[in-house]
Order: sequence, then structure tokens, then C-alpha cells
Amino acid sequence: MRVGIPFWVIQYNVTENGAELVFPYEGKFYRLDANKAPSEFWRYRKLLLWLTEGRTDNEQITVDLSDKPNVWIELDDCEEIPESYPL
Repeated sequence: MRVGIPFWVIQYNVTENGAELVFPYEGKFYRLDANKAPSEFWRYRKLLLWLTEGRTDNEQITVDLSDKPNVWIELDDCEEIPESYPL
């Protein structure tokens, strides 16, 4: 099932097992390996890093700010995790 998650609620973590996304959906928490993250997540992340830290990869970032910044994630690719999952 494909679900729309607001970008601002997605936590990007780097762990000893690699990078991951952690987010809430309908009262539960899920994790997704970063290598399975959709392209719109990376586009919003680049924009966030540019706005907050001035970091760029010398590439142009185009985002339609009239749209809600939802990231469409395949929930079947995610693992349900406990609320106490370490961030």
C-alpha cells in the first residue's frame, strides 16, 4: 500500500547498519532503508540541507512549493517498529 507521509515528520537516521527513514503513520511507527526511499524524499532533503545548512551538491533543485511536501512511500517495503525505537 502506497501512503503519503509529510516530509517534515520523516526522521533521517544513520545507524551502524546504514541510513534509514523513520516515520509515524496512523498511530504506528515504521522504518525504511534509505536505499528504498523515493526520489521526492531526496529532493526535499537536498532543499532542506540547502536552506538550513547552505549545503549543495552543485546541482539545481526544483520543488513546487504550492504542493504539500508529501513523500509517497510503499508501506509494504517498511518495517513496523516500537515507539521506543532509538533515533
